[in-house]
Amino acid sequence: MQKGKKASILLFFLILPLSAGPVENMFKAFEERPEYVRPFATILGSMTNAGWYQSASVGKDFSFGVALPISLMYLNNRDREYSGTYIDEGCRKCREREAECNGCVECQKFTAPTVFGTIRTPEITRSIIDLNFNVVTDTLPVDPPFSDGIEELTQIAGLPFLSLQTTFSIHYTAVTLRYMGIPAIPGTSLNFPGIGLQHDFQYLLPSLPVSLSVAANFTFLIISLAPEEWTDDGTMSGNLSLNGLSNFLGILAGYKPVRFLEVFLETGWEHSFLKPSGTLIVNNETIKPSLTLKGRNGFRTALNIAFPIKYNPVIGGIGGAQFGYLVNLIGFKSRKKE
Repeated sequence: MQKGKKASILLFFLILPLSAGPVENMFKAFEERPEYVRPFATILGSMTNAGWYQSASVGKDFSFGVALPISLMYLNNRDREYSGTYIDEGCRKCREREAECNGCVECQKFTAPTVFGTIRTPEITRSIIDLNFNVVTDTLPVDPPFSDGIEELTQIAGLPFLSLQTTFSIHYTAVTLRYMGIPAIPGTSLNFPGIGLQHDFQYLLPSLPVSLSVAANFTFLIISLAPEEWTDDGTMSGNLSLNGLSNFLGILAGYKPVRFLEVFLETGWEHSFLKPSGTLIVNNETIKPSLTLKGRNGFRTALNIAFPIKYNPVIGGIGGAQFGYLVNLIGFKSRKKE
């Protein structure tokens, strides 16, 4: 990669060599076409809400644990394209005045690619009218224009996420602290601190091999970009921040058929959003994105299998806005001596 020709954005733990054009299109889309970049908010929510819980049960005695859960979330078709309807205002005004509309189409349905999209941009046109509301042309491209998917992103099928976490519990209540960060790289900073809470209602239930608890977790998304440190040719400069939040609120239900095996289900609702701020200058054009970008996260479920021994592995499958897998093979949990 030649210095001054390409920029590197550390995104989703992959170094993607993106030129000024794709970077400009991405951040313009935060204001002009949010659906184009919405998958960023969605998949960040899916990844950071995965792997928080190692059991549906929380004991009465004090305990602590550490873990390094790894999840892999897969993009689906709704992350690759989006649909909508374009209203040609010039055509609409012409038809309202019953002028000469030159066969223009007022409502045009389309399907367009996101940043991860592999389909081509739709051929949607807009009309220009004269002082008498007659359509003088109906072949101009829409403004703002659609953008193709970014080549480096279109090749991605799934994205991994791992985070170091520690858990403290006492009297059926657990608190989990989590952090994922990227070592200092010029022009890029990613920090994802988080906190989770879980409370087990086993003291209200009869003596059965079943656990039921409520849980919530919150991850703070803090991303800073300084493109002037990527290149020295003057094509990009400025400072941008992407701050946001992802969270999950739900119920965990577990069953232990034997002492060293637990099957537990997570089910509930997750949410995620990103809010950009700052200024990006690309080829002397100033971009100031400010629109809050909400992910399409909603109902989420996960089925996990845990082995509650001192070495506490967990594996599972995740279903929600995206589908994925969880593997937590690196972990430790203290237990009361028997």
